[in-house]
Amino acid sequence: MGFSREIVLMGQRGHHSHTSYFRRLIGFVILSCLVAVFSMGCTEGLKRPVSAPLENRNPFVSSQASKVKLRNLRKVLLAPVFVGQGALQANNHLAMFEGRLEEVARGQLGIESVSGRDVKKRAIELYGTRRPNYGDRLSLMESFGCDSLLETEIVRFDERVGSTLGANSPAQVGVQYRLFTKEREPVWEANYHFNDRALTEDLLSVRNRFSGVEGAGFKGAPGLVEKSILQAVGELESQREQSFIR
Repeated sequence: MGFSREIVLMGQRGHHSHTSYFRRLIGFVILSCLVAVFSMGCTEGLKRPVSAPLENRNPFVSSQASKVKLRNLRKVLLAPVFVGQGALQANNHLAMFEGRLEEVARGQLGIESVSGRDVKKRAIELYGTRRPNYGDRLSLMESFGCDSLLETEIVRFDERVGSTLGANSPAQVGVQYRLFTKEREPVWEANYHFNDRALTEDLLSVRNRFSGVEGAGFKGAPGLVEKSILQAVGELESQREQSFIR
């Protein structure tokens, strides 16, 4: 009996030992979670440094066009995308950008848009590979019976070096949009400038890499240009629609 009782007591001690171990483990996990939540809260309370990633700000800025001029638009010509000297890498994706611009304009703009091979051929005849001037724009519009011209210029295009999770050199993109009528100056302008930052420059951006509507990780330059197209055309159509509201 004494021997059996000793065995039972040993078993009970072993059971209590395991139970105590698991309780300590669970307590440690809960404590770790609380510390993490507290740290995140403290981080939110800190003032953002000057080097905060621009993905937390709006990279798209647009001017407000005249309502009268927007109401009078009937047919817009989509000029071939122009690539500046600081964005020569974008030439590798030019056909994709022009195709995307054409697709978005036809899907979102409430007026007729003209683009494609004939437009590009005529543009090359008029001004080749240089940036079009006032006379070039007028001639191009008149060639296709348009009353306006949307000009897209990529001024910066630095592709990301590395993966979405670990970029050695993040993407830098700058795109400018200008809407011309028969006037010398544009009636509407928009700029999209996105400068991603490496985690070593701003550790507070770690959580933003894995959350938000733009998706996780470091952005790629081609995708950023496409996003700028969506925003620019969407903003232009939004202002055009608002021009009919008195």
